Amino acid sequence: MFVDDASGVGLWRGGATYPDELPLSARLAADVQAWVDEWTLDFTAPDFDEEAHDWRGHALSLRIQDELGDGYSVTFIPQSRVVTDALRGSATD
Repeated sequence: MFVDDASGVGLWRGGATYPDELPLSARLAADVQAWVDEWTLDFTAPDFDEEAHDWRGHALSLRIQDELGDGYSVTFIPQSRVVTDALRGSATD
């Protein structure tokens, strides 16, 4: 799970995957799309908080994993170095 600069997609399963292509609740699918749209519309704004956006994405990835269960593996790839380093550190603790 990650966002890029132009696709408007945050889920990737061998290619762009839209939330409605996975067995997610309507609420979670809407939350994922809102998170993607926020990035797509605002990531170049001077006051855009990339770290806060990444932490919201990480929380969404945990919700996605919870809803999809063991039949899926959800990996979150943050944009910011701070969140990348924090998650890398928590994986080795």
